[in-house]
Amino acid sequence: MKVKDWRARFAGLHHQDIDLTLDRMAQVLAALGHPEKHIQNHIHVAGTNGKGGVVRALEQALLQAGKRVCTYTSPYLWHFEENIRLNGHPIHSATCASLFARVWAARGQTPLTWFEADTIVAFLALANHGGHMILECGMGGASDATALSGKPAAAVLTNVGGDHAEFLGPDLQAVTVEKSGIAKGAPLFVPNDFTFGLSHVRQVQRVPCHPEAPHLDLAAAVLSLIAPHVPPLSQSPLQEGRWHQIGKTIYDVGHNAHAARYLAAKLIKEPGPYGLELGMLKRKDPRDFLQAFINLIPLVRAVDLGEAGHPPKQIEAIAQDLGLGLWGDQPVTTRLVTGSHQTVAKFLKLAK
Repeated sequence: MKVKDWRARFAGLHHQDIDLTLDRMAQVLAALGHPEKHIQNHIHVAGTNGKGGVVRALEQALLQAGKRVCTYTSPYLWHFEENIRLNGHPIHSATCASLFARVWAARGQTPLTWFEADTIVAFLALANHGGHMILECGMGGASDATALSGKPAAAVLTNVGGDHAEFLGPDLQAVTVEKSGIAKGAPLFVPNDFTFGLSHVRQVQRVPCHPEAPHLDLAAAVLSLIAPHVPPLSQSPLQEGRWHQIGKTIYDVGHNAHAARYLAAKLIKEPGPYGLELGMLKRKDPRDFLQAFINLIPLVRAVDLGEAGHPPKQIEAIAQDLGLGLWGDQPVTTRLVTGSHQTVAKFLKLAK
């Protein structure tokens, strides 16, 4: 079977998409000989937004210095194999499919969630690779599937917002405790303006960060600890779908209010008027997202994502309720395609 077929099988095992208990995953890892125990002295990255930028800055700096490096990130833009990169290259599809088959055989009757299965596959792939390892949390921290890896050499907490708060804690301080739990006693790097309490963390390293590129400053600080002879990047590496500009169109997978505020602050530096192509999954809030753009007065065009997304008419009604216009044939100078990975992938495919 292909990777997408294996992932479809795992997606139907558990009655919930998200279940932040780790006992099921621990059972399957034990049956596989504990590959997670071979993931040591890695870098673990958590946060509401910006995790991918830190991971990519670390990965590219290490690769440019001739180091072996492997990464596990999520979600993907085009296909799952992008999430597991070995020396900068996505894992081979046939290899990835064989690892899913191993996990399926080892699970017995254990109802893994899809993200648990994905993460076990990543652990198997990374454990055999060696070199520097970088793990990106899914949505959590101490209860995230990636947290079954050993103590990291360093951890990063980029920021904390309200996304997934229904799973992670009753308030943002509780979410902070959950996300910072990845440190496990290792140094935890946070931006210097991090506002939530971290008295429960043994080693906190506050990093002065430029508001335009905090991921570069955080990555540089981590490198100074774990690989002091590796020069950090001076500019952001291109990431498809993350402030990815082609002509007058910008593509960004931001999908929550925290990301929207960041995008609005960057968009206002581009020439207007603005057109917003917005498609969002049902578990996200279009109103919270659009509120960040009110002062920019963009024209909004809703994107149909099928059953997984908010109906276009609902998004358009929210936009009009907020005083924003709908985008028909009116000319715009800068176009922002955003709201979800699915939206960006759909439009990027047309642009290629």
